[in-house]
Amino acid sequence: MNAQQDLKKIFHDLMTQKKGQVFLCSKDMTLRVFDDGSKLSMSCPVYFGSNYIPASVRDAIKKNPPFGSQFSLKTYFTSDEENYRIFLNYIGSTEELTNLKFFHLMKEFEFMVEEWRIFLDEHDKQDLIYIWKNR
Repeated sequence: MNAQQDLKKIFHDLMTQKKGQVFLCSKDMTLRVFDDGSKLSMSCPVYFGSNYIPASVRDAIKKNPPFGSQFSLKTYFTSDEENYRIFLNYIGSTEELTNLKFFHLMKEFEFMVEEWRIFLDEHDKQDLIYIWKNR
């Protein structure tokens, strides 16, 4: 099966059950339908820290990124302080959501996740401390 057929099945399962949660391992993404099937949420980690989340990364999620104007989705961030991760999240209505719209929604969210990962990794590097060793 291709990606669009897989998403069609996931969409059908979520909409017919009116509640539920799916974790897409290949994308590290969680999809959830709630409020009697009227709302859809997507969540995906965009930053994986090593024992802390640097200030430059925390500041970066407060800014408008250079790629931000090309997206129509309204998203927000949450942080998992215990595991040093930052998640990109989306919540939207399922009222006018069709298989095709769901597919495009997923593709746009995936693309946003990738762009944020690159953007935050670049900011993470700003906090590196270089140690020069004399030989």
